[in-house]
Amino acid sequence: MLFLGHEIFVCTQFARSFHMKTGDPTYTSRATALFELSCKRYANSSCKQISTSTLWRWCGVAGIPSGRKFFTSQELSRLSTIAELCALGFTHDEIVEILEQS
Repeated sequence: MLFLGHEIFVCTQFARSFHMKTGDPTYTSRATALFELSCKRYANSSCKQISTSTLWRWCGVAGIPSGRKFFTSQELSRLSTIAELCALGFTHDEIVEILEQS
């Protein structure tokens, strides 16, 4: 483990990146988010991965600033919803409409 002040970084081999925990909210790194969102988006294919530009496009739809290195659990949940809707075949406009309603 690498300690930086009160923040603890824990390396996980399976996610191939870092999770940061600072009390209550859990933060997920960009690399882990890409991995987890790819699994949700391409559930039937283990080798496909979403691009960083797709992540930023989804961030824009979810109201999350692009360029982030870490995402809160709430932000990752919103992005996961978008990934799942994409996996179901919804278009960008349909996803925006669904998210505006909720």
